Amino acid sequence: MRREPGGLGYAWGSLGELLMDSEKQKRVEQRAYLFWVAEGQPHGRHEEHWHLAARQIEAEEEVRITEEPKKKTSERATASSRRKKSKK
Repeated sequence: MRREPGGLGYAWGSLGELLMDSEKQKRVEQRAYLFWVAEGQPHGRHEEHWHLAARQIEAEEEVRITEEPKKKTSERATASSRRKKSKK
């Protein structure tokens, strides 16, 4: 499921996208709620808290995506060096 540009609705994509969006939305809701509570539960700031939470989660996901290839590369290098040592 993906957002249509300029639209309020969603366009249907794969089930994986739907589930991922649902999980991400839950994380945004939880984070926004924590911001609201931390600020003393102010009235009328829900959109601000929602957008702040969404931006933070997007940034965390971007960092995770860029770190993943590095992690896999280092795991392969470690496994390769272990195999070389065990052959000796």
